[in-house]
Amino acid sequence: MSDLFRLCDNVTKGMTLALLTSNRKSDKAVRSVSHICTLQLACVLEYCTVVDVIMNIQDSS
Repeated sequence: MSDLFRLCDNVTKGMTLALLTSNRKSDKAVRSVSHICTLQLACVLEYCTVVDVIMNIQDSS
């Protein structure tokens, strides 16, 4: 696993943990946290995919 994907995996786990922790609080807090996490996760995954594609292009050339 590349360092990049390890980083992405850690971010994903961190967000999941944050969501699980926030479940003990109010629904409103959970909704806002999950919304923020979802947005951040989407950005991170998109970034990881783009970087991975670039890396693959560099590797094959």
